[in-house]
Amino acid sequence: MKLKLKLPPSLKTPLIVSGVITGGLLVVALISFLILQPEVPIFYSLGAKNEWLAPKIWLFLFPVLSLAMTLGHFLLLIVSKSLEKTITQLFAWATVFIQAILALSLVRIIFIIS
Repeated sequence: MKLKLKLPPSLKTPLIVSGVITGGLLVVALISFLILQPEVPIFYSLGAKNEWLAPKIWLFLFPVLSLAMTLGHFLLLIVSKSLEKTITQLFAWATVFIQAILALSLVRIIFIIS
């Protein structure tokens, strides 16, 4: 049994943008991991100041979430062929928007430290 996963042409641009954002997050996390101090303020919104800091390995949470979101959302879009083209495009671009928010969060954390 062969499973054919064909991406509609209307979703190629959001997939490429999503891949670029995920790759950029990975590069920024790798560079930051090598440069930054051992603890970084990942959980900046928690109440107690001693809970703000986390080991810098947590920086990889952002690229991992982005990759999981990309794979999950686009596999869901490929499998669900009964949806309208506009709905699938909206869902794909919403994925890109959420990844952009993840990227901005990572950049904000790096600026807080610098």
